[in-house]
Amino acid sequence: STWENRFKIMDAQAPGTIKQQLVDENADLHLNAVKGFVNLEEISRQGRRYNVVAIIGAQSSGKSTLLNRLFGTSFDMMNSIDLRKQTTKGIWIAAVPKNGVLVLDVEGSDSKERWEERTTYEQSTALFALALTNVLLVNLWTQDVGRFTASNYGVIRVIFEMNIKLFRQETAKRILFVLRDYVSEDENFGSLCDTILNDVRKIWSEIPKPPELADAPPEKFFAIDFVSLPHLKFKRKEFEEEVNALRGRFFDDKDERFLFRDFDYSKNLPIDSLPIYMEKVWGEIRSNKDINLPSQKHMVSLFRCGQIKGEVLDLAQGDLRRLRTSVSSGFYDRFREEGKAILDASHKVYDDRAHDYAPQAFEDMKKELDMLLFSELGDLFKLQIEHLKRWLKDSLEKGTKEAADAGITGLMERLKALRGSLHQEIVVKVDSSVLKPEVWNEEGVKRECLELIEESIAKCREKQLAVYIVERRSGVKRAIENRVSSIFEELDDDSFVQLEEAYQRMIEQLSEELTKVLRDSFELEEKDFAKYVFQLRELAFVSLREVLSSKMRDLHSYLIRKFKNLFTKNEKGLLRNWRALKEEEINKFYTIAKEKCVSILNSFKGKKLQKLWESDRASEENPWEIDVLTANEFGEIDIRFQDETENIFVEALRVHASKGAGGIPKWMWALLVFFMYDDVLQWLKSPFLAYPLLIIVFGVALLYLTGLGALPKAFFDLFLSLFSARVSPQLLKYGLK
Repeated sequence: STWENRFKIMDAQAPGTIKQQLVDENADLHLNAVKGFVNLEEISRQGRRYNVVAIIGAQSSGKSTLLNRLFGTSFDMMNSIDLRKQTTKGIWIAAVPKNGVLVLDVEGSDSKERWEERTTYEQSTALFALALTNVLLVNLWTQDVGRFTASNYGVIRVIFEMNIKLFRQETAKRILFVLRDYVSEDENFGSLCDTILNDVRKIWSEIPKPPELADAPPEKFFAIDFVSLPHLKFKRKEFEEEVNALRGRFFDDKDERFLFRDFDYSKNLPIDSLPIYMEKVWGEIRSNKDINLPSQKHMVSLFRCGQIKGEVLDLAQGDLRRLRTSVSSGFYDRFREEGKAILDASHKVYDDRAHDYAPQAFEDMKKELDMLLFSELGDLFKLQIEHLKRWLKDSLEKGTKEAADAGITGLMERLKALRGSLHQEIVVKVDSSVLKPEVWNEEGVKRECLELIEESIAKCREKQLAVYIVERRSGVKRAIENRVSSIFEELDDDSFVQLEEAYQRMIEQLSEELTKVLRDSFELEEKDFAKYVFQLRELAFVSLREVLSSKMRDLHSYLIRKFKNLFTKNEKGLLRNWRALKEEEINKFYTIAKEKCVSILNSFKGKKLQKLWESDRASEENPWEIDVLTANEFGEIDIRFQDETENIFVEALRVHASKGAGGIPKWMWALLVFFMYDDVLQWLKSPFLAYPLLIIVFGVALLYLTGLGALPKAFFDLFLSLFSARVSPQLLKYGLK
């Protein structure tokens, strides 16, 4: 790859190692190069399982040589021919992937090339190395023990001062002093170690510390150890033996002095996030700010977890778009299944990539990931619920219409069945849609849908009840009108009593029927019955009052009709022949008919129409009782009745008095026939007169044969009466009498 081409792969002397400059001589961090470095497959697969070793010390003190011997790295080493000049510039990093070790070679201190800026650069690089490493090697010549600058005590002092702020909450750092060119015959190793340890303790005691750490020894924060190495040139064999022994402390976990024993790798950042961590720490150091490395590690973890979160969201967009397309077209039954699959897949990718970072950062970013995913899924869920409500409304509209069209009998059973089926479907559909019940308010959605069902069922019941009540009102009006009309068609003395009894029976029957329907078909509570029963009674009373008022306005006509039926017709319903009756008989029939009608009229006099139930409230519009026939109305009807009945009676007497074909003698009819017979015969010869005459004769004969002979007889009597009234005077005028 591009990055691999930039890295120097070790030659045969240093197989399996890779190196890269981390900080150059101008104090610039090579961030992109380091990112490529840690992303190499051999390095990136280390995850959290890695250790960092760094070395500080004076320039040209053999630091790079020691690292190359210990770890097989290929750091540039000083050429003795070139004398003692700066070899390592800045900070270099190398990796030993096989053993999971990262090695930092730090530019030597006390460099003449840096002049006045050397102190700042030395302290910066030392702090940077300490921030990154698990083990910090302090390389110094044995003969320099006790010297402040040569022993790097100035750097150590800065490290101690910053440690108060940097490492109180971290695992104790291990500092390993490496005494170079140690001659066992001339020097006491224990004495040298004591000297260094006492100097270190003195430096620790002099630095400012918070009160609670005033008496704390440096060993509380640093695991200080010592090792000596013979002269490389004069005692090469012994040097190599000691280096091999020291190498075992880095690589052999069975070595009882293994330097990484009991190290908590969970405190490591994932190796691919080291460049970001390095950038933040180096930036803080270079800007002379107080830094908090645990906070920086958390920030790096947040940054990397945030990046991973963004990557996971990008990966999820395709599935979210497909789910959005499915939901947009209508309610999607697999919403929960596919939504959960998106969440599970996102969690798996996130967990796999981010689980090595700081737990708190991992959890914080995972919560943000969930929040963003649920935000997008929540919008789709709202659309899903809109489709669900639309489907529910359509189903309710269709279901309630079918239930109503089937009639009121069994209406509530059908509506209950509809409620049950829709309730079950709602539960299934909501369960198939909700991913986060406590946030998406699953019960609230179900409750809202159930309320919609109850509202629709209640509206359907109210609508059908209103339709039924309207039908019953129309039925009551028709029934009352028909019954009252039938009573008035057959007026009698007890007609008003019949009217009251019919009204009471009708109200009782309708009330019983209405109560049964309200209870069985509409399942209303008994407290609601009274309202509708009262409305029915009020309607019946008002209808009766209106119909009766109309009939009473026509009472005169009904009485005249009754009178004519009684007076002018016999028991068989045929018209009386006044000429065939005696005058006394006509007077008798008149008296009977008139008395009967007067009796009927009197039966309405002073009567009041009353409500039949005390519970039926009276009002100004609907009083408790009303007069059926007022005194004035009675008087007017009586006068008109008397006048018209007398006219009918006089007419009957006049017809009776005109008997004998209007007073023309029978011999006159014989004389008329004698003189006209030849003309009659002449008329019969004409078809225009003969055929109509024959039709009339056959018609009269047919009526007599069918028992309706009274009709032609009555017609003939009427003809004679008219003839007598019109023709007879003319005949008398010409002296034919």
